Amino acid sequence: MTSSEFVTGKIDWIKIRLQVEPEMIIEELLGLDINDCSFADGNLIYYNYNSYYAYGLIHVYTYKEATYIADCVLQMSGEACTQFLIMLENRSSSWSEFFKLIFTKYEHTEILRLDVALDDKNKKPYFLIKQLIYKAKNSLYWSNGREYTIHESKYKLTTGKTLNVGARTSNMMIRIYDKAIEQAKSSGTDISDYGSWNRVELELKKEPANDMARLIAHEDESLENIIRGVLREELRFYTDETKINVPKFWDRFLLKVPPIKLNRKYKVTTMESTAKWLEEQGPLAAYQAMEFLTKNGALGDLNDITGKYLEYSRGLAERMIAHLVGIGREDLIPDVQARTKKETREGN
Repeated sequence: MTSSEFVTGKIDWIKIRLQVEPEMIIEELLGLDINDCSFADGNLIYYNYNSYYAYGLIHVYTYKEATYIADCVLQMSGEACTQFLIMLENRSSSWSEFFKLIFTKYEHTEILRLDVALDDKNKKPYFLIKQLIYKAKNSLYWSNGREYTIHESKYKLTTGKTLNVGARTSNMMIRIYDKAIEQAKSSGTDISDYGSWNRVELELKKEPANDMARLIAHEDESLENIIRGVLREELRFYTDETKINVPKFWDRFLLKVPPIKLNRKYKVTTMESTAKWLEEQGPLAAYQAMEFLTKNGALGDLNDITGKYLEYSRGLAERMIAHLVGIGREDLIPDVQARTKKETREGN
């Protein structure tokens, strides 16, 4: 009996460029002590980075000569994503919270690539790869003008076929293949060790990748159903040449999830989100702790930061101004502008 219980969602590749110091990403975003990371020479294709921090398979690419430069790339392969998911679960967090933190806290963030997948491990899968290849060859599919290609991979006496819909160089490619064959080939083990394992994978870049990350961060829905919704919007198979009816196996695989377009916009830089971050992530409690120590003369060797005049970052100022407009207190805007950092940012 085929069941959605045996279909799971997975994030299988992450590549994010952040214009902050790599140390900040390692300690604040990844929740690691930088002293637990190794530092080595290494290049990232198409970029000028010449070194990287590594924690297991998780890499943060940067510059060896000046690691304080506010520019780095966080990259996780499929195995690294599995490693990081375990780390998230160990601290009762999730991918949703991870992406929410990125969009709430770090300005000028760009999701360069994000791969997500549905793994069907039913003993009797929802469909066979050859069924979809047959439909592709007979033009019984639709995918917004995307062409298909078929890739073969031989392992021992078995030939695995992959259906690619879309170009590898485009911002979206859909890949459907037998994951068990791929895993067995890479590990040199027997295919039967992995059982039945079909994978439907979305390789997303640039805007689609950013849109998917925002969906994961802000939609009150499971990763599985977000992927199903995007697949329902982006790829359809048909029963015959009339191209009206969708095969039952594809409809059952996607459940009753409605289509999701990857162009949704979210207001994630509001003062409300900033206030929520202060409460949930701890800075407000830390500041109140410093106030308590200051008032009670118990600072010891610590510096008194409670009375210091601090300038607002450009992003924070923009959120404050939006908030003031919303509550009808535009009279305070000149004060906010006067206290805003005069930032200059050089292009990379």
